[in-house]
Amino acid sequence: MRSGRVRYRDGLLGHYIGIAQAALAFLGTLAALVCHAADSPATSGAGVTGATVRLLVHDTLTRQIELVVARPEIGSAIDRNKRERVHIDDSELRNLVVRRAQVALPQEGVQVEALAATGDAAAASDNTDSGEIADDRLAALVSAARGRDARWLLLVSPLRGQAMLRRARSHVGHGAVEGVGFYVDANARFPNRVARPYVACYAYVRVQLVDVQLGKIVADEWEHESSSRSLSGRDTSFDAMTPEQRSKWLRAVLRAALDRALPRVTTAVHR
Repeated sequence: MRSGRVRYRDGLLGHYIGIAQAALAFLGTLAALVCHAADSPATSGAGVTGATVRLLVHDTLTRQIELVVARPEIGSAIDRNKRERVHIDDSELRNLVVRRAQVALPQEGVQVEALAATGDAAAASDNTDSGEIADDRLAALVSAARGRDARWLLLVSPLRGQAMLRRARSHVGHGAVEGVGFYVDANARFPNRVARPYVACYAYVRVQLVDVQLGKIVADEWEHESSSRSLSGRDTSFDAMTPEQRSKWLRAVLRAALDRALPRVTTAVHR
């Protein structure tokens, strides 16, 4: 799987991919333009005593967006969809995770900060086949957290799962999706209906709480959220959205997933 810009030009399908590319190209630049006061950090950390929670945001969650282009199913279980990962630099997206973690904490007096993966923690690799965090990476992250006197470590990483994208009163999609991204289906068909192309925005998130003193994961939850918009002809609702609106859409979906997963994990935090 290669990273970079998508270059498909297959008639109408190419047009829809171009729409998704436009959203991704401006996402990082304009994300900071839409910042809600309700998401402001609950505490600046001044005067905080007791336990300190350090929040680690997994790089592939906040620095990459997945773009999936659905291909027609041919009666087999093989995932034939085309997918790309587009690198972004969106500090507002990363800060959103930190803010929602602060809000989800069941008690006051716990400081939440970002912990960037550097050195051995960045060099260690995850077990991509099973989706589990590899032992060497967990050990490196725990060591980094201890170096900053952390009591707890919160890992927020992309989850890989079957596409179940919210569409009116049902769910659609086939194949796998991972992390945050967009899913474009230009050939979607429903019983007794003509083709109804759509684009969906999704967030598949895994949240793990690590007890730094014990060096092990003590809570593990996952959640996914999505919403979709119709594509019809060349003048589509997605095409009409501004980059600012597209950025807001992605963050709203991610926030919904985090707000369900984080409270189930942070209940294990104690001072």
